[in-house]
Amino acid sequence: MDNHAAVEDLIGRLHRAGWRFVDTWAGDAGGAVAWFVTGFGSEHVVRAEGPTRAAAWRQAVEQARAMGMLCGR
Repeated sequence: MDNHAAVEDLIGRLHRAGWRFVDTWAGDAGGAVAWFVTGFGSEHVVRAEGPTRAAAWRQAVEQARAMGMLCGR
């Protein structure tokens, strides 16, 4: 699920539920990369990270769902 279409689907789910997010990545000289996603929905905040962009967004979706702030699968 680490392709562009899959990430866009995850982002779309969150936006349709009223969330606003940004993502960014950080890398080091050794090639290690981490993706970070921060989002705001109503009074809730999500902060997720993962080794890939898709992994970070999947974690953000799961956090929003756990708060009851995301409908659907």
